Amino acid sequence: VSTQSTWGNPGGTKMANLVAFALLEKDTNSDILWSWVFPAFPEEVREAIVSHFALAEETQITERKDIFGHIGENCFYEAATPSALQDVPVLVSAILAKDFNPELYEEMNTLFIELYSADGSGTAVQGAFIALAVKGSHGKRLAIASYDPRKALIRTSIKDLVKQFGIETILIYVAVLLKRRVAVFSPDTTQLQTVTRTIPQLVFIRKDWGIVRPLVRLVDAELRDVKAPVIAGFTDSY
Repeated sequence: VSTQSTWGNPGGTKMANLVAFALLEKDTNSDILWSWVFPAFPEEVREAIVSHFALAEETQITERKDIFGHIGENCFYEAATPSALQDVPVLVSAILAKDFNPELYEEMNTLFIELYSADGSGTAVQGAFIALAVKGSHGKRLAIASYDPRKALIRTSIKDLVKQFGIETILIYVAVLLKRRVAVFSPDTTQLQTVTRTIPQLVFIRKDWGIVRPLVRLVDAELRDVKAPVIAGFTDSY
């Protein structure tokens, strides 16, 4: 079983799908520091990460928040959490990858945050990143083989989707079947990501999660990505 896009490639246990990672700190003055990047992050992805967590604003993050999405050819997986580091109230870990596996990368972000929080150095994180890319595991802490990407396709419930949209589920099914664009709006990011990743199950025979854009901002760089038939999630209504 395989998907038909860059959000696929479930074969193997080694992380050839890993592209890059970054660690961001937001200090007590609300300044943002990209404290560690390996090997590089595109500018449009950097802007998206800052925007997703409103890092440039004087907002407080009191509990962990995870976000995943798709920009260009890559997927991004981000986690923002309150930090125990001195003068760093918010710590963000971000991963770029080629495959769709939110649960795997959520756990990987957890690992990176733990390693960085231990001493504020990205060296250990980079070591873990390379170990995962080369060996597919980081000691006994994280093994890629434990996260079958095929299961990521059915992690959410199509029954809940039908219950939520009722008879209008038929309209969504027809739109996806005919390869039309589907826009989903919700101010709740978690709900938005759950719904958008579930909709492709309506035409599961295609096994194509490459059409999913769970979180799209109203900026040109990301709107260009929704011109093709996609399932796009928006938290902004205009």
